[in-house]
Amino acid sequence: MKKILLIRLSSLGDIVILSSALEYLEGKAMVDIALYEQFADIYMDDPRIRKIIPIPRTIKGKIKAFKQIREEKYDVVVDCHKKFYTILLSRTARTCKRISIKKNSLKRRMAVWFKKEIVERPLYMTYIEPLVALFKEKKYPVPKLVAMKKPPFDIEGKYAVFVPGASKNTKKWPREYFLQLAEMTYRKLNIKPVFVDAQPLNIRLSFLIDLGGKTNLRELAYILHGAEFVVSNDTGPAHMAAALSTPLFVIFGSTIPEFGFRPVSEAPVFLFERKLRCRPCSLHGKDRCPRGDLLCLKDIKPEEVFRKIEEFLSWRNL
Repeated sequence: MKKILLIRLSSLGDIVILSSALEYLEGKAMVDIALYEQFADIYMDDPRIRKIIPIPRTIKGKIKAFKQIREEKYDVVVDCHKKFYTILLSRTARTCKRISIKKNSLKRRMAVWFKKEIVERPLYMTYIEPLVALFKEKKYPVPKLVAMKKPPFDIEGKYAVFVPGASKNTKKWPREYFLQLAEMTYRKLNIKPVFVDAQPLNIRLSFLIDLGGKTNLRELAYILHGAEFVVSNDTGPAHMAAALSTPLFVIFGSTIPEFGFRPVSEAPVFLFERKLRCRPCSLHGKDRCPRGDLLCLKDIKPEEVFRKIEEFLSWRNL
């Protein structure tokens, strides 16, 4: 059985999507994975992985990672990030074969700069393609997370998870929209709204459960897995929900799913976006809207998302 190293340092969504490669390699290879240490928890206790190599973001930590990888001998090293540092990591490894993903960077930038149409190529397929060439088995399993950890508290009854955060402001649906949707969910559907984010909301509402900053990644996975559905911006927890086969309602703003970041799941995924001439305005979102009005997000009203949630629940309960 081959011994393979997968390198993907960040970010959360990309690392979750990398689980598609783990699904592909299960039973074919012993797999190690190198990633930034802040994301390592998501793959702790994952039976598909032989060894996790958590890399600190410090210079000293990155240099130490060279030694860790050098101590192993791999049959294949797959660079799924293709940045300067990951190329160096790949070159450091003692291995028979080095391969890397084929990025779509130029076409994405052309879509941003000149608003040229781009053919969607899902990122999970991009991660698997080098492995298909290696093993000669053409299949493309969707991302799947398998490691979870029960948090030290319970959420009683039915609940839905809301994810108001994102890495950039132009990817954040207005917080007041999230709160309005959460209240509709509670009042009309009798489903408790649970908010998750890196930081607490610092808003006291009787119907809302705020878990901001209170879970690690595996605990978050447990909460997402148990939800009736998840409403999220285009961000890491959305991909987690998809990989956990939890019904997902995801809102795209400044970026577009054609970049390959559309969440893919065995469960239903509903996507909301506005086809504006200014989109996409960046590859990964901006801190400020170039138009100044954030129309791509503000035009998607809570009532629209709630109607789709109601339709889904009615269909599921038939």
